[in-house]
Amino acid sequence: MKVNLKYYQLFLVLLLSLQAKSFAQSFNNDSLIFEQLYLISDRDIYCVDETIHVKIYCQYSSQTKGLDWSNVVYCELITPDGRPVVKNKFLVSNKCALGDLSIPRSVISGNYYLRSYTKWMRNQSPYSYNYKQIKIVNPFSIEVIPNIVSKDDKIKVENSEKQKTDFVSITKSDSAFLRNELVQLTIKTKRGDFLPNSTTLSVVKKGTNHSNYLKIDGFERKISEIKYIPETRGVSLSGKVVNKLDSLPVPYSNVWITLLTEEPVTREDLTDANGNFYFDLGKEKGKFDLFIQANTSKDKVEPVVWVDNDYSYAKLNLPFTPFEVADSDAELYKSLMVNSQFKSIFMPDKALPDSIKLSFNKLFYGKPDFVLKIDNFIELPSVEDYIRELLPNIRIRKEGTKRFFKLYGANPEMGFYDPLVMVNLIKFNDAEKILELSPKQIDRVELIEVPFLKGEMIYGGIIHFITKSANFKNINFPDGSIFVEYDMLGEEEKAVGKENNQAVPLIGNCLYWNPSINLSNGGETTLHFNAGSEIGDYEIVIEGLDKENQPFQVRDSFTVK
Repeated sequence: MKVNLKYYQLFLVLLLSLQAKSFAQSFNNDSLIFEQLYLISDRDIYCVDETIHVKIYCQYSSQTKGLDWSNVVYCELITPDGRPVVKNKFLVSNKCALGDLSIPRSVISGNYYLRSYTKWMRNQSPYSYNYKQIKIVNPFSIEVIPNIVSKDDKIKVENSEKQKTDFVSITKSDSAFLRNELVQLTIKTKRGDFLPNSTTLSVVKKGTNHSNYLKIDGFERKISEIKYIPETRGVSLSGKVVNKLDSLPVPYSNVWITLLTEEPVTREDLTDANGNFYFDLGKEKGKFDLFIQANTSKDKVEPVVWVDNDYSYAKLNLPFTPFEVADSDAELYKSLMVNSQFKSIFMPDKALPDSIKLSFNKLFYGKPDFVLKIDNFIELPSVEDYIRELLPNIRIRKEGTKRFFKLYGANPEMGFYDPLVMVNLIKFNDAEKILELSPKQIDRVELIEVPFLKGEMIYGGIIHFITKSANFKNINFPDGSIFVEYDMLGEEEKAVGKENNQAVPLIGNCLYWNPSINLSNGGETTLHFNAGSEIGDYEIVIEGLDKENQPFQVRDSFTVK
């Protein structure tokens, strides 16, 4: 933001005091704020290469009324000792989160757990997260998950039965259907029975969805220390800056991040008195490279960035259940494995994504005041030559063994502050590594020639070098900076049972999944789905939370002949 600096310092003091007051009110130690999640999946038994469809209900304590609170839910497939196998992040909408987890072929057979939590819940015991046990079958391997944990005697884990309610009813157009015939369902609720949340409906192979859910007791429900704050907008990044020499926190150091999405995102802020930092990264979907660096003006301090794990790795001992298949279930499991492999044959191959093509056309500073297009001029031997000959308002000054850029303009305040210097939206603290670049790498140089405010920092303008290619291999980055691969939100949930391609057989262990059925007071909803291309018995399962926030389930069945 281009700024007039006259009243900036007064404004900043007032803003920081208001933020501190708001934080103290929201996070008063006498007012504990708890969240509770409840996870539903389309079924309980899966094969590798299949997709787990989940819906997560988010319940907040009364203290959150009027506050922005957790807007991102973390969902994982884990072993009984808490090791993650698959993980993803889902955005909350209308107090629910929807998403998918794809089971890799490398997962061995065994009983695993699905779990969900928010970043705010990581301030509590990991046993306060929501868990559901599922079984995974790998027909390509004889290995099974070993008994690697023993049960924690202090923690009480029990399987509870979901209530079978009569306030929701299912009416089918028939009890038996021909292959690929259209099935019609009518779902009704009794007048006076209002469901505050939408419900889920899954149509799955009979025997793959059970009515149990886990209840965990015996842990202390308290927040003793606030290490993580709620993600009120999108995915966040937090961590600490420490001194490399003694690992002590570095307060009020400058932290810069660049998230390399198609249109890269930059953030900048100062650490707090304990060296901590926090950034909101937004609502991008996918995995991206994230550049992070910190710097400080303090003598004898080499800042090092420690990034918090975005997922929970707290120690955990959930009950281990041996992987067993009863003789009575042998045919069911055989059918599940055949179906999953048939479906993978007819599913289109997942094309590997191309490398991200970075765009530097929509930048945070808007339209530049001046642009130097390198190819418009005769070739010069070095970047320094282009600066001296074609950018006379940029001066190269030397301090000790290092060189720095200084940008001058008509505004006299430009002389008070150092410019923000970047290469492809990555901040450089000195000129040395930029002057090492070949001019043939650079497409253009963009300048902002007035003071600029970014985060809590004021810069004496902006000098931005944009290369012809987004290939960073030939760029030497600032000392102490790091690149990490960071998970943003998961992709949109895949539709199930809504396809109508007659040329492709509809084979699978989940024929239909609809996580967003709104059942109004005394109303009804009509749905249609394809009965599939395989004969057998199927179950219709409606699940959700009732008006008392207790899990309920309604079941029906039909046959495909």
